[in-house]
This record gives sequence, structure tokens and C-alpha cells, in this order.
Amino acid sequence: MPEDLSMVLLYRRWLEEHGLRVTLGSPFNLRRFAGRRAGLFDTPCDVFIRHYKTDWWTERVPVWSDEPEAPDPEPLSKQLGVLLASVLEGTCAVVNPFGAVVPQNKRAMALLWERSDLLSPRSRAAVRRHLPPTFRLESLDRALLLAERGEWVLKSDYGCEGDEVVIGRETDAATWSDALDKAVPGRWIAQRYFAALRDGAGAVANHGVYLIAGEASGLYTRLSAGGTDRHAISAPVFVEGGQ
Repeated sequence: MPEDLSMVLLYRRWLEEHGLRVTLGSPFNLRRFAGRRAGLFDTPCDVFIRHYKTDWWTERVPVWSDEPEAPDPEPLSKQLGVLLASVLEGTCAVVNPFGAVVPQNKRAMALLWERSDLLSPRSRAAVRRHLPPTFRLESLDRALLLAERGEWVLKSDYGCEGDEVVIGRETDAATWSDALDKAVPGRWIAQRYFAALRDGAGAVANHGVYLIAGEASGLYTRLSAGGTDRHAISAPVFVEGGQ
């Protein structure tokens, strides 16, 4: 992921400034060492900062029926085994742990709406207040989605940076119908559109919250006039008030 190299190099600089030894590598450079330890190249490591996308460790299956197969579709089973064995032995820690695969899957949002009966009254109220109605795409009637195109947004399960997002009111009827036909069942959600507040220039602020051990610990904001994608502008954020 060359577009993320600057971020990775910044991580390295920060860590080295604190006296830590840093080794950069990819999942394909993972190795097993004595004592059930894991490392990169010839260096055993105590902590792994995992930047490689969670879902890319598994089989990479297209989300569109007419999409070509990924160039490296096979799961990284061997590499994942190296890391998980070390984690289970307590010989290393993975920052951005693999459990992140659950909240990163957008179909988890559909679960909160479709099986809200499993939630506490307080949690159900929070879901309805903060999360737009969200459903598995295959659970909704196609005729309804065609008739209410302007009220829905389609999102793939692991799409990011605006990829694999189809906004009904910003899409013509033919393209919307084609998207419904080609979306692979089991990989998509349909979410009710909501009109976000816009600034004086007509841009919407998309806030991304960083979590550490489940606690909000940072905020990253992008500005975009249309759907948020890789062309959005990163914006500084100032937080005022108490802790």
C-alpha cells in the first residue's frame, strides 16, 4: 500500500524517538522463532503494529459479480498462524488486533437493526438515535430499493475510503439498477440516506474516531462536497471543552 508509506514512516519516527527498535515488513516477511515467538525477517518482535487491512488476511473475493478476481486472492493462513500462535502464547501483542474484523464489517450495523431484540433497551435507543436504519441488502425487496433510490445508500462489507459506496440520490436510475443486479449477495448493506450538515462551501465533514481499548482517543476528519472518497481533503480538528 504505497499511498500509506508516509504514515508508516511517521510511526517509525515516533517510535524510534522513544528509543524503540523498529523493523518494517509485510505479512509475507513474518517468521517463527524459538520460544513460540514471531518476528519479521531475522528479528523477533514484542509488538506488531498491524497496518495491513484486516480482511486482506482472508480470501479476497470480489463484491461485484462482474469484477475480476484479486491478483492475490488466497488467504494468508500461514502468516496469520505465525502471529496468532505468538499472541496466544503471550510472547507478542498486536496493536489493531484481529478482533477488529468484527466492527470493521459494515454488516455488523445491519445486525444491530435486524436483531435489536438481542440488545438492552438502552442499547436499542442508542442504535436508533445514532445509526441510520441499516439492513443486509439481500433482505430488502429490490422493487422497494428501485422506487426509493434517493433514500438509500449501498455499502460493501469491507469497502473503505469511499470505495464500493453507491449513493442513490447521486446515482442515475440505470446505474442504481445495475448496482443492485451486480452486488454479490452476502457482501452488501443498504442504509437509509441522511442529509449531513454542510459548511459554507457546501462540504460535509466526515469524522473518523480512533479507539484505544474501546475508548475514543483521536479524531480524523475529511471534507468532501460529494461522497467521501480518496479525493476528500484532510482537515485539522480542534476539540474544545473538558476531558
